[in-house]
Amino acid sequence: MGSSNLMLNSSISSIIDHSSLFNKINKGRFNNHGYWRISASINVETVGTKLGLTKSEEIMAAEAKVIVGTYARVPIVLASGKGCKLYDVEGREYLDMTSGIAVNALGHADSDWVNAVKEQADVLAHVSNVYYSREQLQVIHGSD
Repeated sequence: MGSSNLMLNSSISSIIDHSSLFNKINKGRFNNHGYWRISASINVETVGTKLGLTKSEEIMAAEAKVIVGTYARVPIVLASGKGCKLYDVEGREYLDMTSGIAVNALGHADSDWVNAVKEQADVLAHVSNVYYSREQLQVIHGSD
């Protein structure tokens, strides 16, 4: 998660050139055309217990018993969000820097967005573009 909380004593890692690792992984299948790949990430070196994340630890432990762990996760249990802010079960506030993963970054709990989702959910929740729909054309052409 790219959420940031200054209370976590986070730091930005140094810039790293991942091109040699990229080349080993892709085995010549892809070419970056000479462009440098640069990345930086937030390093959180603090264990959850040191932050007093008792509620979070209980939830993470319970989840670990029933959900397959597919990738490393940040030891933060989110409880709610409003706009660009997220709140964990301990009440700490975070700036949401990853809501764009698989969704549009529209913010959390915006009343207009919530009402639009509720209205649409009464009709259709999701339609693949394998099918045709009037709504697709309406969005494209901007008509009602």
